[in-house]
Amino acid sequence: MHYDLLQTVANGGLIYNKTATKAFFKIELILCTIYFIFYSISVITFIMWFRRAYFNLHQKVNHLSYSEGWAAGSWFVPIINLYRPYQIMKEIYIETKKLF
Repeated sequence: MHYDLLQTVANGGLIYNKTATKAFFKIELILCTIYFIFYSISVITFIMWFRRAYFNLHQKVNHLSYSEGWAAGSWFVPIINLYRPYQIMKEIYIETKKLF
């Protein structure tokens, strides 16, 4: 679409504002959709990894503060999502460091 618009201008043609706006809107929509898909995949992958890391720690340590379900669920509960993931990650770091 961009190429066609640039060729039109290069050949001395006129581009109407409505045509250019439509073309740029389509491109922006496609790029935003691709970005959203990759962002969603990244978030899901990270939360799966985070829960699994806490699950693995549960296998080695018996005295953890939260269940492994909270490792994933704490990201979705309002207000709690501001501090609980940090607490869990801190606990993963400290307890893992003690194991090695």
